[in-house]
Amino acid sequence: MAFCEFSNKYKVNSSVSIENKFIMEFMPNAPENAVKVYMYGLFKCANPGDEENSVEHFAHKLNLSPEEVIDYFYYWEELGIVSVINTNPFEIRYLPCECGSTRLKKVASSKYKNFNIKAQELLTGRMITPNEYNEYYWAMESLHIEVDAFLLIISYCVNTKGNNVNYPYILTVAKNWAYEGLLTYSDIEERIQEQEKNSSEITLVLKALKIKRNASTDEYQLYLTWINELKVDLSIILCLAKLTAKGLGGFNKLNYFVNKVYILKLASLKEVEEYFENEKVLFELAKNTNKKLGIRNIVLENVVDNYFTFWQRMGFDNESIMFICEEASKRNLRSYDDVQVLVESYYKAGLLTLSELKGAMAEYEKNDKKITELLELLGIIRKVNDVDRSFYSTWNNDWKLSHEIISYATHQAKGTRMPMREANRILSTYFQHNVTNLEEAKKVKVDYSTPITNNKKPTSRKYAPQEIEQGYDNIFEVEV
Repeated sequence: MAFCEFSNKYKVNSSVSIENKFIMEFMPNAPENAVKVYMYGLFKCANPGDEENSVEHFAHKLNLSPEEVIDYFYYWEELGIVSVINTNPFEIRYLPCECGSTRLKKVASSKYKNFNIKAQELLTGRMITPNEYNEYYWAMESLHIEVDAFLLIISYCVNTKGNNVNYPYILTVAKNWAYEGLLTYSDIEERIQEQEKNSSEITLVLKALKIKRNASTDEYQLYLTWINELKVDLSIILCLAKLTAKGLGGFNKLNYFVNKVYILKLASLKEVEEYFENEKVLFELAKNTNKKLGIRNIVLENVVDNYFTFWQRMGFDNESIMFICEEASKRNLRSYDDVQVLVESYYKAGLLTLSELKGAMAEYEKNDKKITELLELLGIIRKVNDVDRSFYSTWNNDWKLSHEIISYATHQAKGTRMPMREANRILSTYFQHNVTNLEEAKKVKVDYSTPITNNKKPTSRKYAPQEIEQGYDNIFEVEV
């Protein structure tokens, strides 16, 4: 259903038609932006299926926030000339003005007589128009802001922007604070005091950004969020402000950097400085690792922030990260989540530097060669896998049996129906008898399984590369 549409009673013409009653009774006392919203909605009713017939488009076109657009439609619903028929998504229906009544809003000017006098005393640089007053009445009525609180907001805006500050700025401040729940005089007073307390600090931030003006209300709010909610230290904010000043973006870009630092949990100034000094190098590294892994269409910043930054905190340097990605590529790993598993296994094994990784790989390859010889002796022709490594680790490290003894037991198991099972049984017997050398092993009597009676040689076949790769899992998950 469209955001705006005519009711069945409303006739669609080739041009937008405005009822005289709206002009005579509703428009004079309505807030200016409320009239804009109503008129633009009336125009959109002529084409309810338009993709741009939405709250977001209204907000963009009229230079308002989506919340303000919705508030103004509620204003017209209160007067009875539109009907809100759905809230999610927000949908309204226009009604004939004959269905409405202006009685609810005509009492505003007399109700706020004292407010009018005090507001004009504050705004000495210009005269307040009836339409401006009506905007203030509507804001106080719809947002439930106390009269004294609104006067304090006007005073604050005058002190910030001068005694001829325009009313859209005043309304923006009032609405922003109202949306935060600041509705009473004490609420507003506390917020102003808090901002004044931090004014010297935010001045330093503006100076670091090379901005020669006072901070806006939104910028004050951002700063308070950084220091009170995110708990980011001023020294870090100033460091990021200087970094921001080198490019474009101002406060919005600075806000992005502050939130990035918060998400990455960079709590000290030194960590922040080191991160941004190393960022360019990490981006280049990300480009290279993407090529190694065959990964395309991935945002480099995400790779750096979500993976490389944390890997470096674990102790890996750029060279070791590249080496790990190369190993991942050899094993047909094609995502950084898969590489993460590999990284964690290296970390668990205490292998962080390039030399440590290369040394460990050489040692594992050496052990794999020994295991390959044993498999061939058993008549098993395939690539070494983690099960083989687990068996060998148990025999050699846990049972303390030398490779010579293991080789002898493997020779004994050769030709049986299940040679690997038989080798395990023989070596287990040696372990039970506390065998320490080959001579002792030869003296132990083992109940061997019945050997294969036929004279067929063990069969072998060639394996496809993907089959071999499947058997070559993460070697660091098993101690060898």
